[in-house]
Amino acid sequence: SVLLKDGKIIAEGPTERVISDYLQVFQRPYEFLVIEEQRLGDKRIRINNFSTNPPTPATGGPFTCVVDVENDSNTNITADLSISFMSDGGNKVFQMHSGHLQSGFSIKPGISQIASQLESLFLAPGKYSVNLWIGSGKITFDWLQDVYSFEVKSGTFQEGIYVDARGYPVVVPAKWIQLEI
Repeated sequence: SVLLKDGKIIAEGPTERVISDYLQVFQRPYEFLVIEEQRLGDKRIRINNFSTNPPTPATGGPFTCVVDVENDSNTNITADLSISFMSDGGNKVFQMHSGHLQSGFSIKPGISQIASQLESLFLAPGKYSVNLWIGSGKITFDWLQDVYSFEVKSGTFQEGIYVDARGYPVVVPAKWIQLEI
């Protein structure tokens, strides 16, 4: 596959990689964008939308992700949800997975919203993309890659001390003490 921009080849190679490059080049930030052919899973539950609040979060500030899902069956389906964050360069950064905290959901027929909240966002300033997965155990209902991108702005864990990007995508407030020798 080949990706052209302004008549010039800017990516060439396997289709999956070229599609990923396309999304990096042409996807607008804060827009949920799904390429239907890229959906993986049996689609018993489909992911219909994703958003963040605030849309442009700050390092150290509160952060909420909201996922709209749809169950087309006539019965409740138990599921776990994963929200994975990738750096601008496509490297895995971190994941929020409801199953890690035994927080599965009983998804009712119709449309439901699931929110994941962080009191303090540990992402350094920069651009990130999102992968979404909903399933149960080893069963994938819907898996979407590179469907959302957003930017994290500089913020603070402690008033007056702002976090900047130093090449590491995750920053953690640690307690520092000088030990006596």
